[in-house]
Amino acid sequence: MASFFFELVETELARYFPRHPLRVNHKLTPSERERLAKLLRLTWELAHEFTTDGHAAQKKAEEMEMTAFLPLYQMAAFLDTMITQADRKSIASSLQQRDTTTFEEIYDDEMVITGLRKIIKAFVGRLCEAHGGSLFVPDDVPLGYFSFFDEWQDVTGSCIRT
Repeated sequence: MASFFFELVETELARYFPRHPLRVNHKLTPSERERLAKLLRLTWELAHEFTTDGHAAQKKAEEMEMTAFLPLYQMAAFLDTMITQADRKSIASSLQQRDTTTFEEIYDDEMVITGLRKIIKAFVGRLCEAHGGSLFVPDDVPLGYFSFFDEWQDVTGSCIRT
């Protein structure tokens, strides 16, 4: 799963990567790969929970620190807007360690999208409730997905303004 997903991230965002000494040929660094793998799994689990037990998922989203919720929000937005249905199906199959051919019968992309969009809605709702809070996006960030990359880890916590 990991290499397939990393290739998708590199394909969709590589042309926007800034020059960085740790980054070779617009590829993800080892720490970014680790971060993205963890975020993908956590986001996928929360999206699934939103479609199976919405109240529990909403409570989890409400109790999460905003700085921890931000990367999940960005991953949900990335999966919703930048990844095709076929690729989401492959990601789901690999996360659940199932053969893609048999997995096709039970995969429901509409349900996946619903779960991802509920994560997005929950984050934006909390951001707005925080006294009209806003999200600051640092300069030169690839399509706004700064919580994924090493260059912006030190500012991720300060990007949420309330």
